[in-house]
Amino acid sequence: MADIRTCAEAFFAFFLAVSLPFCGSASGATAQNSVKVDILYESKCPFCFSWLKEELHPAVEHLGDDVLRKANIVFDPLPFGNAKEIPDGKGGFSFECQHGQSECYLNKVEVSLVLQREAGRSPLLLSRYERAFSLLNADVDYGRHMQI
Repeated sequence: MADIRTCAEAFFAFFLAVSLPFCGSASGATAQNSVKVDILYESKCPFCFSWLKEELHPAVEHLGDDVLRKANIVFDPLPFGNAKEIPDGKGGFSFECQHGQSECYLNKVEVSLVLQREAGRSPLLLSRYERAFSLLNADVDYGRHMQI
């Protein structure tokens, strides 16, 4: 995993080096000149959770909040992942999620949390994700394996 973490950190460093000259300063930063990074994930996917916890979060922590704020980078979590939209014939939709109905429910809960957040930083997302994942994951052995 160290190689992947190094790659993630290198990617963010390169990303910042390229984008920083085009971004406003922290004091003049606005939503219009922010760099938005969409993160699509599945709420009950062990691989998504592992990537958030073991790769993205450490890379963001390594860079530091000051660097992200100065570059005006905003992480936008999108809990949808590998789901299907199924038209209901009445103008609405139902959803079918890869990991079952509990994942669809958790996706809806997380969308509500995302809509209420003040800033899209990964520690906030990770904290919510860990709590929700540990509460809704019925496989106790898997939870122990992931140390949640």
